[in-house]
Amino acid sequence: MHTQGVTLFLVGVAVIGLSPIAFLAVYLRRRAVDARGAGRSEAGGEADALGPAPSWRRVLVTALAGIAVLAVGIAWYVGTHGAEVPAMSEGMQGMATGGQGGFTSETAASPSVLPGTLAGLELTGSVTGPDAVRQVSALHDEQFPITSAEVARYASGRAMVWVSWSADAATAKTMVEQMAAKISQGGSPFDEPEPLSGEKGVWVTRGMGQEHFFFSKGNAVWWISADGRIARRALSEIQRVAA
Repeated sequence: MHTQGVTLFLVGVAVIGLSPIAFLAVYLRRRAVDARGAGRSEAGGEADALGPAPSWRRVLVTALAGIAVLAVGIAWYVGTHGAEVPAMSEGMQGMATGGQGGFTSETAASPSVLPGTLAGLELTGSVTGPDAVRQVSALHDEQFPITSAEVARYASGRAMVWVSWSADAATAKTMVEQMAAKISQGGSPFDEPEPLSGEKGVWVTRGMGQEHFFFSKGNAVWWISADGRIARRALSEIQRVAA
């Protein structure tokens, strides 16, 4: 839906923005034709070496045809390429930062647990230590006893991973269950979570143009967000890291 909206927006911009240019071209062409006709009259009716000028209807049709071609080209490009690099939504930005600020650096060093690449995407930002604990804690209404956390962003938001550690596996499992219950109540940008088929203990939800998976492994809770085309691959790679 996001890509379709962008496509329609760009097509509208092309048509609305270029139509005045087309009409201006028609107007200037008619002025030139009128001036040329006046010149022939003053010269005694000399023949026009350029031949008869096209009618304003022909000029207008040509201009509109060009606009249509441009609009179709924009729509095709966005439809085939726009979904590959979606902008990170404001909601996801807030979720990533937890209202506590952004990543340490766009070229931050790889965190101690999360990989430097994920589903073929390069790491472009990370948060560790107390800042990461604050960000992950801010995602929960309940204050769970998080002992440490890490957050990583890949390809400027095409994929993101949050991981936090609790005192024990029971607490981590409870966190995941409460996350699923809370999202199911509504009021968030995510669809109602569902157990992921064939993946015991993994929940899947969708929202903000991405797929999201969350689960616990030992005393760690993991949340993975990624574009639909690479989401399952990202999950698989994180599961190997979490094992």
